[in-house]
Amino acid sequence: MGRKPIDRELMRQRVLDAAEKSVATQGLIRSSMSDLVRASGVSRRTFYKVFRSKDEVIKGLVDRKIEGTLEKAFGIVTGRASTAEKIEAMLGLVQRVTSFISPSLMRELSTAHPQLWEYINERRMKALALWRGIIVEGQERGEIRKDVDPEIFMLMLTTIAQNMVTPTFLLEHGMTLPQMIEQVKLVFVYGVLAPDDGEPAAPEVS
Repeated sequence: MGRKPIDRELMRQRVLDAAEKSVATQGLIRSSMSDLVRASGVSRRTFYKVFRSKDEVIKGLVDRKIEGTLEKAFGIVTGRASTAEKIEAMLGLVQRVTSFISPSLMRELSTAHPQLWEYINERRMKALALWRGIIVEGQERGEIRKDVDPEIFMLMLTTIAQNMVTPTFLLEHGMTLPQMIEQVKLVFVYGVLAPDDGEPAAPEVS
């Protein structure tokens, strides 16, 4: 009898599971292809049938993380919750997804794998576009001010993502991604003015 054919998708997920653990403990640069092959528990020949390079492995990790995030984000946007609840849920989702990404890991990506960093940028801009639906729906419900221009809001959000949610900015300011997102939440949701007596105050940032 011949060998049983490889279940490529099953093997792909197995390799990505192992790669995620290897990258988490050793970092992107220190995780060599040999490390990834050894961690996956498959032969080098089988490994290379699924992934031809380390960049392909990292891209696979990014796709898996972002696709899962986009699916959850779409569920939030199309759900029946209030606008405030949707904003809280979206920001919470982003904080959970980015909690494992340190500024140093972001720097590794942007310097050692610039093409991958550009790919990640494109994907996160796609995720960012979902926010427009929340703003427009909130205005239709009367839960967001109608004099807020959705296009200006999106431009501001995109500018923050491109210029502040970067490894250079975060490292220079000693901030993590979740901390930056919390600051964005304070400004966009609660505003910069101190609350009047009787109004709920914004939660303190840890």
